[in-house]
Amino acid sequence: MLQRVRKFSATAESRLFLRDLKAVPRDMRRKLRLEAENSAGINPAAKNNKTPASRLILRTIFGATGLGVAAWHFYLSEEAKSNISQNINDSFVGSIADYIAAQVQEMASPFTKPSRDKLLPDWPMINRGVPEGYPQIPVLVLGVEDRKFGWRHAKRPHVDEFLETLARYYEIVLFSSEPRMMVEEVLAKLDSKQCAFHYLTREETHFLNGTHVKDLGPMNRDLRKIIVIDHKPENFQLHLSNGVTIPPYLDGADRSDRVLKDLIPFLEAIGKENVQDVTKILSEFKDQDGIIRDVGPKWNTKLMALEERKRQNEAKGFGGFVRADHHNLIDTMMRRTTKLLQNQVRRMNVYQVHTTSRIPVKSIALGLAGFWWCHNQSDATLNNIKHRLQGFINFEAIDEIKGAIKEMIDQAISTPKIKLLPDWPMENLGIPKDFPQVPVLVLAVENVLMYMEYDVQNGWCMHKRPFVDEFLWEMSRYYEIVLFSNQNHIFIDDFFAQLDPKRVGLHYLTRKDTQYINGCHVKNLDHLNRSVDKIIVIDYDADNFQLHPANGVVIPKYNAPDDKDTILLQLIPPLSSIGKANPDDVTSV
Repeated sequence: MLQRVRKFSATAESRLFLRDLKAVPRDMRRKLRLEAENSAGINPAAKNNKTPASRLILRTIFGATGLGVAAWHFYLSEEAKSNISQNINDSFVGSIADYIAAQVQEMASPFTKPSRDKLLPDWPMINRGVPEGYPQIPVLVLGVEDRKFGWRHAKRPHVDEFLETLARYYEIVLFSSEPRMMVEEVLAKLDSKQCAFHYLTREETHFLNGTHVKDLGPMNRDLRKIIVIDHKPENFQLHLSNGVTIPPYLDGADRSDRVLKDLIPFLEAIGKENVQDVTKILSEFKDQDGIIRDVGPKWNTKLMALEERKRQNEAKGFGGFVRADHHNLIDTMMRRTTKLLQNQVRRMNVYQVHTTSRIPVKSIALGLAGFWWCHNQSDATLNNIKHRLQGFINFEAIDEIKGAIKEMIDQAISTPKIKLLPDWPMENLGIPKDFPQVPVLVLAVENVLMYMEYDVQNGWCMHKRPFVDEFLWEMSRYYEIVLFSNQNHIFIDDFFAQLDPKRVGLHYLTRKDTQYINGCHVKNLDHLNRSVDKIIVIDYDADNFQLHPANGVVIPKYNAPDDKDTILLQLIPPLSSIGKANPDDVTSV
């Protein structure tokens, strides 16, 4: 109690003292400070000034440095500079400078080099559903930043169509030069349908010459299969042969921009063919400064020139064809006829003959007669004729074309690989090792699940059979579904995605996976890498599974629109009961 009373009295006295204390004027405080300094013997005039000696030293150092820099740049010759630099580097000072530079470089490496050695995971990406042994597809690296206003961004026109189309053929990488924390949300909105496999940001760039460079070296992919698209060549200066430069998108109100849309046909052709070295094709579009620009317009121009050259050669007849030089033949065959050949194959696959086609009957008859005559001549006679015609006909070009045609024919009718499906269980799809094998349902595509017709304006159109979506969804609960087409993959690949949008089919097989027997592309179940006793085939023609008739179910052909067709709906109950029972031998059921 006594302590509390004393504390209260002390507090009261301090409050009274502070209340009576008045502020001292500034002039009075300054006067008191000067009197204190004079009494201590301090000279106020020299307190904050440098001594004359130190000033002279500083002036001398700065002056000598300026004269040295001016003399180095304007007076000394390049040879003298080189000699001085060499002498300094060989001396102890040079060693110290190298050590300091190495330490600085090591300290700065986290900010100037990519954050990891492998920017992309090893191929194949099993955790993404890519099976073992699947060939590497091309990689498309896309720059992101073209136009931004603070935190607002504007999508370039046709960007969604661009990503969705090329996601079928490329491993797409969105690469931004901005920090991850700033651009991650932007990338998610830009790729709303998740077409890209990977997102890379500034942390994965290589800071070089004042630019955050997209270095393809740490991509962990074959450089010959990588294409970069950016609006500045400096952003991929380490691999200019892999880059395509496009104009920057600067006006968000400009919705007529077609840069991305014009690139789709060119990149789609490369992706479909899975070109082994994209740099060789891109080199054809280089400008004089070595930069690849305007690929879309140049591609269209080349296609038009090819069409014109083809028309002119057809007008010349067979003689004009064989007299063409090596460059015209091989260059045209290997570089620009890919799209035309694909269109021809598509027409052949569906047995579509246009009445407007010009058939050179005389040329065909002349060629057959020449073939018969050559077949009946001796080798010596043929070699003599070939030697005489050496200056008029390019036989090397013809031999290369013959080899290419033979390879195409061999691929068309050759026996497929032994294992069309991966080993069971497919662990890459999350199936446990001890999971029992489920039945396999092989579904023919043409005239079973859909049919196709040709429209003059829209090209080939697909018509789904009624209840096909419900049928596939229900069957996927009990079966390992295989969609098997008798068409060539370059024709049917685009239709698989439309037929099976929910991706319930685990495997897509095409004509190259069939066996050509008795004029028919047969689905050989022995090559499916599954027990034949657990496979059911549904087709409209028994010849398509003639090697295993006990495993097949024949249903009516679907070749015209019919809303009353319920075949697939009627198949659901019996197939569901078989799938639930999972018998050891489905043929007995």
